[in-house]
Amino acid sequence: MQAFVAYSWPGNVRELQNVVERALIMTSGSTLAADPAFLAATPAPAAAGSKATLAEMQRAHIRSVLDECGWRISGNGNAADRLGLKRSTLQSRMKKLGLARPGTGE
Repeated sequence: MQAFVAYSWPGNVRELQNVVERALIMTSGSTLAADPAFLAATPAPAAAGSKATLAEMQRAHIRSVLDECGWRISGNGNAADRLGLKRSTLQSRMKKLGLARPGTGE
């Protein structure tokens, strides 16, 4: 029980359900025992101090790629291709995330 309580459960409820189901299947006797592989596993901790939201991380990544591409959204060496997005999708995300080419005042 201590192993189940101490585990940080980085997944969702399905992860807990799967671990409990596996323990039920693998346990012989009347006492539930966790799978030794589960007991040995320690989930990777989140990066220290990393509390950025998904939108903040996405904004930073898109901004970085745009900077690398000289803010070219389409054409040769464009940011949309590097990000694996259509030009219109990238433009939509930029608008949603408040990203505008520096110096344009948008």
